[in-house]
Amino acid sequence: MDADGVIRRSVGTRAVLQNRPAQVIQLDPLVEPEAVDNLYGWLKLAAPFIKQLGGHPDDAFTSQILQALEYAKLISRGTQAVSVETRRWRRENWKNIWKGLRPLLVANSLGVRSIQCFLFNEGYDEHGRVNLEKSLASLRLVTDAGVAAMVDAFTNTFELETFNFHGVGTGSTAEAVTQTALTTELTTQLSPDNTRATGAQTQPSANIYQSLATTTYDASQGVQEHGLFSQSATGGGTLWDRSQFSIINSTSIQHTHQTTVPAGG
Repeated sequence: MDADGVIRRSVGTRAVLQNRPAQVIQLDPLVEPEAVDNLYGWLKLAAPFIKQLGGHPDDAFTSQILQALEYAKLISRGTQAVSVETRRWRRENWKNIWKGLRPLLVANSLGVRSIQCFLFNEGYDEHGRVNLEKSLASLRLVTDAGVAAMVDAFTNTFELETFNFHGVGTGSTAEAVTQTALTTELTTQLSPDNTRATGAQTQPSANIYQSLATTTYDASQGVQEHGLFSQSATGGGTLWDRSQFSIINSTSIQHTHQTTVPAGG
């Protein structure tokens, strides 16, 4: 691993920490977008590799990463074939996956725990047909305003369950922790106008909060940003997490947003 945290094609033929050798692991995700399929195999090797180096990965968290990456693979998810349109979008979007996955892998290898958000999108055309199968869109980005609201919740001045409204937009600006809104949020293009979709809240496991909602538009839109907000009306509320991804041209998109809070942080 380089000093800048980039994992290169090979992690050496022999690495020693605490006088223990490490196995060779091949990885080349920055060169070949298709390497997401190789990455899945690499991650399964990563847990014993990290332990060999003295790290303490959270097995449950690593398992969640693997499950999320099933929805980024270009070949298939289990026995289910991936459509040409979905493969094309996932290949283009890999850069957005990797910018969130790279620091996550580095942190996990060091036993560092942090709140992590996963966003999955599924797109539909004007006839209600799927034109983008459920795909991992982003592993980004809890904001300064979001964590401030979480701290306020400890003093009962903010209610965390209000983070359940899905805003979407057409802005291509990269995520930043200082952001308090989407770059170009859709307003009157939404159906109904100026109203963010309200999520169905569930708890897939004890440490995961999930909000699932479908945003619907008057006509096909080139959506490429998403935010989870604390209010239904567009143009306001606290932004918990912002995600930027490759353009999805659809008339409706189902968004599955998961916030994971791993123990040990």
